[in-house]
Amino acid sequence: MKRTGYGFCICRRRLASGDCLLLAIEAQGKKDPDKRSSWAYYLAHLYAKFRYPCVLLVVCRDKGTAEWAAEPIRIGLENPPSLVAYPLVLGPPEAGLGATRARDIWRNLMGTGLSHFRGIVAESFRDEGRIEGRVEGRAEDILRILTVRGVSVPDEARQRVTACTDLAVLDVWFERAITALTADAVFDES
Repeated sequence: MKRTGYGFCICRRRLASGDCLLLAIEAQGKKDPDKRSSWAYYLAHLYAKFRYPCVLLVVCRDKGTAEWAAEPIRIGLENPPSLVAYPLVLGPPEAGLGATRARDIWRNLMGTGLSHFRGIVAESFRDEGRIEGRVEGRAEDILRILTVRGVSVPDEARQRVTACTDLAVLDVWFERAITALTADAVFDES
């Protein structure tokens, strides 16, 4: 899970089908007229960047904000709209809980805020960031070694290196890049 600079957290989860899903999570304390367009942007940006299905989860402390956040976000013409986003909302269904212990637990949970959750998110973000940074750095190292050694790196080879997200594979390619006479020799499986 990553804490982003945009005020929301994202996490990538693998579904039972094996596909990945991005979950964008945002705490919303009150109605904000600018926020709904930001949410549509978040979803579109995340999909464009990662090409995974994206879901927006909005956590609200009060019923009015939860109802407001749950409204579909329509962009474009009225009929047909160009884009419609349906946020999932986790809010205080206090009316449905009645005067029960569950309502008290929910109120206490929402009253504590998300500081503990944010701490977990920040830690997870650092871990994921370290791995992603190592992957990107290793890919850059491979390309730099080949360039410094005067080995021609065609666009296809460059794309293959930068698209790889497996650090173990990149480590093998890095070792091969030290002595490879061609870019294709870096990928040679024999």
